[in-house]
Amino acid sequence: ETAQTGTSNGSSEWIKMDLGAVTNVTSVVVGSDFNGTLAGGWGKGWAENRNIEYSTDNINWTTAFNTGTFIQGIKTFSVSFSARYIRIFNSNNYIGLTEFYAN
Repeated sequence: ETAQTGTSNGSSEWIKMDLGAVTNVTSVVVGSDFNGTLAGGWGKGWAENRNIEYSTDNINWTTAFNTGTFIQGIKTFSVSFSARYIRIFNSNNYIGLTEFYAN
């Protein structure tokens, strides 16, 4: 997996992984700085309520789920889709993660 960050239109932010080929994905893991100990104050609020999207072509994106709120530092989401690219996306704010990967 390779990861890339970016913004579009100056207001939305995303972190994207490239799985290298279209793959059947069964879980996505998202981790937050649950205790707010990282420099800069990147607490769990920067990972909460973010959309996870997937794509086979890096152009057309489908929303898989929303991360919701965190009651622990790392959440594993069971999913079932085929994708090459997976991103965590926020249309109007920043994103701060400690973990982001797929199986």
